[in-house]
Amino acid sequence: MLAADEIIVSSSGALCAPVSEIDGRAVGGRDSERLQQLQTKIYQDFFKETDID
Repeated sequence: MLAADEIIVSSSGALCAPVSEIDGRAVGGRDSERLQQLQTKIYQDFFKETDID
């Protein structure tokens, strides 16, 4: 995971939260466009499945 371009944590409280460090070591931040695409897709899928507008 330390070599990942982007890391996200997903939960019911935070559908898509970016991770910037693991055990005090910086991670992610190398492909913010891809992260935005992932976040958009997750939100779209969630809203489609739950009928929330």
